[in-house]
Amino acid sequence: MVKGFDLIVDSACGKDFPKFVDLATPGGRIVYFGLTAGPSPALDMRNFYRKQLSLLGTKMGSPRDFKAMIDFVSREKIVPSIDTVYDFTEINAAIKSLHGGGHFGKIVFNID
Repeated sequence: MVKGFDLIVDSACGKDFPKFVDLATPGGRIVYFGLTAGPSPALDMRNFYRKQLSLLGTKMGSPRDFKAMIDFVSREKIVPSIDTVYDFTEINAAIKSLHGGGHFGKIVFNID
């Protein structure tokens, strides 16, 4: 059994982005569509070569693409992983959690 991911989609492209090369299966694809985690990290392209990986940087897409994505998510019943739900008054704790990097999934704010 091959371990790893055939497709990795990332919206942050942070300091841990190079680890995706190790997580991808041979012939896999890595797609990123944002740089929300700061400057792009350096990549050792030899690992891409060895595993015959594809790397695609893309924008968010057109309104038609967005509708197709929403339809797919609804049809396949895809739900995000949520790490913690904070009240909006706990914004400092949420920021501290993000900077600590120990969270898994989304940080969500309850604004009711």
